Amino acid sequence: MRQDEIVQLDWSCISFTRRVATIHKTKGSKLRTVPLNDAALAIWERQPKAPKSQIVFWTGDGATIGWVSNVFAKWSRKLSQRKPDFVRFGFHDLRHLFVVRYL
Repeated sequence: MRQDEIVQLDWSCISFTRRVATIHKTKGSKLRTVPLNDAALAIWERQPKAPKSQIVFWTGDGATIGWVSNVFAKWSRKLSQRKPDFVRFGFHDLRHLFVVRYL
């Protein structure tokens, strides 16, 4: 999933019985279902629900998280400073890694 798809996901899009997330707000405006493995389902199951929002990953006021890429880049930068053999990468690179490993 793309970063925006993850942070904008709401609870109605997740089916624990079918083990899928249905993505409505995609880059190409096409409805897409994403299979969820046990690890992904465990993350969603332990995620607390916002009192006034249906967003799965939310900030303290129930709003969508908008700073994921900044935090991800910050941690990648810190790791590369601490460990010289660590190669920095962006959030989007995880999509490519998944596809390569999947194929």
